[in-house]
Amino acid sequence: MRQRLAVSLFCGLFVLQAVAAVDDFDGSSYARNVSLDTNVDIFWTVDLEAETIRVAVHAKAATGWAGVGISEMGGMEGADIVFYETATGNLTDAYSLVAGTPVVDECTQDWTLLSAEVGDGSLVFEAERALDTGDDQDRVFSDDSFDGAIPTRVLTAWGDSDTVGYHGENFAKGQVVMFGGSENDDAADPVIDVKTSEDVQFFDAAPKNFSIPTVRTWYENTCITASELPDLDEYHAIAFEGLLQADTAEYVHHLILTGFYGASDCGKACSEWLDEMFASEDGSDSSSTVEGGEEGASSSSPSGSSYPSDDSSSVSFTEYFENLNITVPSFCSNYGEQADIFVWAPGTSNLELPGDVGFLLGNESGGFNSLNIQTHYNNPDGVSGKNDSSGVRVYYTEELRPIQMGVLKLGDPFIALSDQPLPDGKSSFSFGCPGTCSETNFEEEEVTIFNHVLHMHENGQRMVTHQYRDDGEGNEELIHTTEVWYYSSLQAGAHVVTVNGSATIKKGDSFTTQCMYDTSLSSVGSANVTFGLGSEQEMCVNFIFYYPDQRLPDGGACGVFACDGGVLGYEELEADSDFNRTFGIVDTCTSSLSGEEEGSDSSSSSRAAQPLLGPLFAVSTIIAALSLEIIMA
Repeated sequence: MRQRLAVSLFCGLFVLQAVAAVDDFDGSSYARNVSLDTNVDIFWTVDLEAETIRVAVHAKAATGWAGVGISEMGGMEGADIVFYETATGNLTDAYSLVAGTPVVDECTQDWTLLSAEVGDGSLVFEAERALDTGDDQDRVFSDDSFDGAIPTRVLTAWGDSDTVGYHGENFAKGQVVMFGGSENDDAADPVIDVKTSEDVQFFDAAPKNFSIPTVRTWYENTCITASELPDLDEYHAIAFEGLLQADTAEYVHHLILTGFYGASDCGKACSEWLDEMFASEDGSDSSSTVEGGEEGASSSSPSGSSYPSDDSSSVSFTEYFENLNITVPSFCSNYGEQADIFVWAPGTSNLELPGDVGFLLGNESGGFNSLNIQTHYNNPDGVSGKNDSSGVRVYYTEELRPIQMGVLKLGDPFIALSDQPLPDGKSSFSFGCPGTCSETNFEEEEVTIFNHVLHMHENGQRMVTHQYRDDGEGNEELIHTTEVWYYSSLQAGAHVVTVNGSATIKKGDSFTTQCMYDTSLSSVGSANVTFGLGSEQEMCVNFIFYYPDQRLPDGGACGVFACDGGVLGYEELEADSDFNRTFGIVDTCTSSLSGEEEGSDSSSSSRAAQPLLGPLFAVSTIIAALSLEIIMA
C-alpha cells in the first residue's frame, strides 16, 4: 500500500525529491535515489535475498571527501556513518556519539568499497555492507516500508579537505524509505495514498492567525466545535498531516490534537460551570490557554479544572457533586472523556493509520464530537508581531472502519512533577504503570500496539519503556522494550517507534518508563532545570497508540496521579556510561545484549529480579511523589 520514496518534516514542510541519474554518474542500476540537497545525490538498493545494501553518494560540489549515515533522530548523536576520502582512497566505517568528527569503528570495517571517482569539482563513491553486521558500532538497516513505519533518518556531508573535517554548510539530512519500491516511484509522504483517494476528504484543525505571545512558553488551545466539523452522523479520521506556516514554524514546539466524546465545545461550557462552582478566591481564570497550560489537554481535562479528580479520590465526577447535593448539567455528562489522537513535533512525520483502524467522529457516532488543537509556542527571544495558523490536516472517510484507535500515556502524562528540580548534571527518573490499570479498565483480553511516541525536552538523553507480563507463576517477564538511545530535541521534538502488530498489551500487563537527562545541555543553566511545560523545562511522556480502543479514564493516562501509577525512583548519574547505551559504547564488539536491553521475548528477565518496582506500586502516587520531593530536597 505504501510505495513511497521519501519525506521529511523539519520546522516546515520539506519533501525530498526523487532525482534522475545525473549526467556524469549513471545511477540506473540502483532501485532508489534521492536528492537531500542540490549538491548531493544518494542512490541505494536493498537486496533482501542477500541481506545487503548498496549505496552510492554523489557529492557534486566536493573533491576531498563525502559521507552518509543513519541515526535515530537525524543528527550526529548516535549516528552510523561511512565516508570516503580521495587523498587516501580509503573508505571508512565510522560512528559518532556527539556532534563532531566521526570515530573509526573499532570492531570491524563492514563497508566494502565498490568504486570511487573524482571529477571536475565533484566525487562519487559506491559501497556495500550487510543490513545487519552484528557490530555494536553499526546500526541495523530495518524494514521501513510497512504501513505506519517511520522513514529512516539519513544525514550526509561533504568537503574539499584531504581528510574528514567540519562540514560547515555542506550538510543535509532528511527521512527516506530505504526498503521497497522501484526507481519509478515518485517522491511522496506517508499520507500520499489518502491524498489521492476519491473516498477521502479533509479538514484543518488550526488557530486562525493567532498572535504569538512574546513570552517564552505559551500553550494555545483552539477548539474545533461540532458545528465546525463535517456535518455527518459518522465518519473515521484515518490520517494526519502537520501543517506549518513557513514564517512562524520555528516557534512551534509541538502540536497535539485531542478528541472529546459528547462535548460539542471541547468541554468549554463544563469548564466554565466548574469555574463558577470552584472560583478561586482571587478570581483568577483557570483556562489552560495561558502561559504554562497543560500538555495534551484542554480546559476540561481532569487536572485542568478546579475539580479534585486525582487518583486519591474514590468517587466519580458525578458522585462527587451528588454528595454535595449539586445537580451536574447535561453538558458535563462526558466530563474528562477525551483522548489525544495525533502528536506532531519538528522532525516527526505525517501519519496514516492501519487500513482497518480509525478514530470515530460524527454527530450520532458515539465518538468524538469536537477537537482541540493545542499548540505549544516557544519564543525564547520574545519576538513580537508574529501571527500563526499552523495546525493539523485531518483526512477522513465515510466508509467506516471496524476498529477504533486508542491511546495510553505513560510516564508523567499530567506533568505532575511540575517545578520539581532536576539534579545538576546527569540523572534518571523512573515511572510506573501497574498491571491493575489494564486489568481493571480493559474490556478486551488483548489489544494491538500501533506505535510509541517518546517525548522529552532539551536535556533528554535516553528514554526507555519496558513492558512486563505475568508468566503464570507469579513473575512478571519483560516482553517488550521501546527506546531511543540518543535523544536529541535539536533534531526532533519526539521519537516515534512503530511496531504495528508485533507487540500487544494484555490485561494485567505493566510498564515502567525511564527518562535520563543531562542538565549541562540546558539553555537556562544546569542548576535551574525543573520539570514543567516550558521547552526549557523537562518532561517524560510515552504516547502509546493501540487498537481497539478501551476508553481508558483520564484520557488514557497511566503514570503520576493516574490509574494507580506513580514515581518509581530517581538516581543521580556520574558519567555518560551510566546511560547504559550500547551503540558505540561496548568493548566486546558483539551485538549480544542482555534480555533487559534487547527487549523482545526475553524470558530470562522477570520482575522478581527488580525489587524496586513491586513494593512501590502498592504505595499511593501521592506518597511516591512526596518521597521524591524529600529525596531531592
